[in-house]
Amino acid sequence: MSMLARISRSAARPSTSRLFAVAANSSRGVHTLPPLPYEYDALEPYISKEIMTLHHTKHHQTYVNGLNAAEESYAKTQSTQEKISLQSALKFNGGGHINHTLFWKNLAPASGDGGKIANGPLREALERDFGSVENFKKEMNAKTAAIQGSGWGWLGLNKSNKKLEIVTTANQDPLLSHVPLIGIDIWEHAFYLQYKNVKPDYLNAIWNVINFKEAEKPNYGKLYDLTRVIGSSRGIGLGFIRKLSSDPANKVFALARNPSKATELIKFVESVDNKHKNVTIIEMDLNDLTSIKNASKQVASATDGTLDVLINNGALLHQERDLLSLSKYPDEETLENDLLAFYKTNVIGVTHTINAFLPLLRAGKTKRILIVTSSMGSPEFARTTQYVEAPCYSISKSALNMVIVKFAVALKDEGFVVLGVSPGLVKTFPGSANIADSIYGEIVAKLRTYNPNFEGVVSIEDSVERQLSLLHKLTPEESGALIHSNGENFNEVY
Repeated sequence: MSMLARISRSAARPSTSRLFAVAANSSRGVHTLPPLPYEYDALEPYISKEIMTLHHTKHHQTYVNGLNAAEESYAKTQSTQEKISLQSALKFNGGGHINHTLFWKNLAPASGDGGKIANGPLREALERDFGSVENFKKEMNAKTAAIQGSGWGWLGLNKSNKKLEIVTTANQDPLLSHVPLIGIDIWEHAFYLQYKNVKPDYLNAIWNVINFKEAEKPNYGKLYDLTRVIGSSRGIGLGFIRKLSSDPANKVFALARNPSKATELIKFVESVDNKHKNVTIIEMDLNDLTSIKNASKQVASATDGTLDVLINNGALLHQERDLLSLSKYPDEETLENDLLAFYKTNVIGVTHTINAFLPLLRAGKTKRILIVTSSMGSPEFARTTQYVEAPCYSISKSALNMVIVKFAVALKDEGFVVLGVSPGLVKTFPGSANIADSIYGEIVAKLRTYNPNFEGVVSIEDSVERQLSLLHKLTPEESGALIHSNGENFNEVY
């Protein structure tokens, strides 16, 4: 039989067993040294070229090599004991790689972004949580310098309470408890060639090349994720809407008594200025408890029952008898009706609103309530200025100030911050510019007779910015504060 026949017959027989050769590709990622986003000498004179070169090409490269080797050994072994023994190498080298990759991004030349912190979310958060940027640097330096041996000092975001906090980790342990924003390497290889054993000199110098702009990039969720603004159809209320909606992370609910007539609010919401489309208009009347409860239900439905911040700007402000004193009213019935009208809106309406939204705020992240009030509700202010006009408005605001304090005391143990702010003399007067300037000019001139340093008229934008800054900074221990938007004494003319 020919060889060809044998092969043919063999191929024709049914096979009793089959052998499969399967190519199994087990792909393990190889870590590499990331390039620096600047030259090795770009951070001089604060960090020398020699340090940066050795730190990056030698030390960081060693962590990369160690991590790759540990992962390769881990992938090959079948021994549980050996896998456990490799954990320390994975943690040390993996942490070294993670930490240094962030560290290089945390730095920038002083001629560029290094050392500069612009007005914005990060600065606001640092001022809120540490009092000032300088206080933060001092505390960060002190805690980092106190590390025994080697390690890292971190500015991190505590995701549970939305606060910025300073944390330290030993050796090359990565920061896992917080979102890392800024990390400072306190291993000797980071500074010894230039600063010897004087850690404070290194820590003071490094702020000149810290890249705060990079630190703002993580999505650490600002204070105002879910915010509801009452009295938002115009003026200061609309100013809050504009400011809060400028951050795409925020979801803002604008409440108005008659949304169809809130032309300025509708115009903004439908305009290109509302670029993030994160504003929802809801109808709510401060004088109608059913309307208030329905509004809270609509917000709860849209947010799964949570709310972070409640801002109440709604109020009855003016009527034709503003220039009368209590003794100059035409009759008792008119006086009584005015007193009841102001009290119903400015006191009862606000009280009902806070109570209606409390369940949502309790489920929220920040538990903050801002009530726009007025120093005209301060007896001391009235005595100082001898201002007898607008009595019904002033009396209602005095009662509202007590409402603010009562809620603050009642909710303090739950971590709430309740703040009453007098917005200042804000330029919201309707009508032509000449008429408005004339009226404001008269008011300013009168108030400066009591305090020559009275700041005068402020813009809506400035007032809103100040009020939100105060809301950022206050702690539960300071809850119940009544204060001017510029931070001055509520009872005095500022």
